[in-house]
Amino acid sequence: HSDPEKLKESAQSHERLSPSELQKSQIEIKELMEKTKMLSDVELMKIAITDLNNVSTSLEDRYRALLELLELVEPLDNANGSYLSINVYSLR
Repeated sequence: HSDPEKLKESAQSHERLSPSELQKSQIEIKELMEKTKMLSDVELMKIAITDLNNVSTSLEDRYRALLELLELVEPLDNANGSYLSINVYSLR
């Protein structure tokens, strides 16, 4: 994706597109990006917290949500210089 010649060729081919062809290409790219969209860490954290707070969720699923949340928070915790000292296995 970073080959200068290929990037130049791609840019030149897009310069030759008519406005309607360019718009069509932009729509196709946008649709493709939406299809391949991955959830952000924040979105995953929100889902895990929702699962943890949902009393109708099974204990096993709540435990899984807790593990996922801890995994997502760990890099943030390490970046701040403090370390999470929760032993999740003692929570069972």
